[in-house]
Amino acid sequence: MDSKLLTTPNILTIFRLILVPVFLLVFLQLSTSYALAIFVMAGITDILDGYIARKNNLITNLGKVLDPLADKLMRLSAVIGFVIIDVLPLWVLIVVLLMDAFLVITSAFLYKKHYIVSSNKMGKFAGFFSMVALILCFFHNVVYPVHLIFVYVSLVLVLISSSLYVYRVLNDIKYKS
Repeated sequence: MDSKLLTTPNILTIFRLILVPVFLLVFLQLSTSYALAIFVMAGITDILDGYIARKNNLITNLGKVLDPLADKLMRLSAVIGFVIIDVLPLWVLIVVLLMDAFLVITSAFLYKKHYIVSSNKMGKFAGFFSMVALILCFFHNVVYPVHLIFVYVSLVLVLISSSLYVYRVLNDIKYKS
């Protein structure tokens, strides 16, 4: 593991964090087409930062924390935007907000205890599926109700992924004590 904080993957992740308020502002004030471009750019930088980190052994604890945070904030911003323009029901936002808040608070608590939980394949798949579902929401007039089906399935996948996360944490803590 590289102990340097400002690695290329971390810089890409920080860029993604900066894109979150830009995305929401563009989504709500300018154009959903431009917002879609920003959303896709964020998704591409997410793929790039993970690829670069693994390929060049640049995985850092900071990246393990910031990367999922950036993902969650971008997803939450998109869901907020789609609820505001009545593409998604409010309960979807509430579920996403509660799940993400739980995971962020849990991760922050564990980070303070010097315990970092890396993402797993299910989490990556759930995140990818969520991105696809949200991209479909940009085309809700064309694909209705397919976008809703994808959003609901992505919520189930995120719930499963979150449950596996909690199970891994509890299992690791059990075996370390």
